[in-house]
Amino acid sequence: MAKWLENYGKLVTCVAGRIYDVVVDLRKTSPTYLRWSAAILSDNNRRQMYIPPNCGHGFYTLGDRNTVVYCQGGVYQPATERDLLWFDPFVNVYWPLETSQPPVLSDKDRSAPCLDENEVQVKSTQRKIP
Repeated sequence: MAKWLENYGKLVTCVAGRIYDVVVDLRKTSPTYLRWSAAILSDNNRRQMYIPPNCGHGFYTLGDRNTVVYCQGGVYQPATERDLLWFDPFVNVYWPLETSQPPVLSDKDRSAPCLDENEVQVKSTQRKIP
């Protein structure tokens, strides 16, 4: 689900279709550490989501044909990326899944780890940023 980068933020736009977009605060010194916020981004509502540096990001598609564009403040470097399991219990993001079908995940997303208990400073219960 979530990937966070060392040095830059990014602006996410859905230019075709609809997605449920999530940002997770993974900055240990932040007052909103492990909290998350979500919004529906679509070509109709033209909303965008800003993902600050060192925060996680993931999205769930709400249709069959979606195009998502990133405007980011740096060059993508896979070595600085870290994956996080989309249903990590420390973060506890709400995902609007269709109960009739499991989500389609890449092998990379399916095998992503959860946060380690030792690296989590405050255990989270579903804490959404207002």
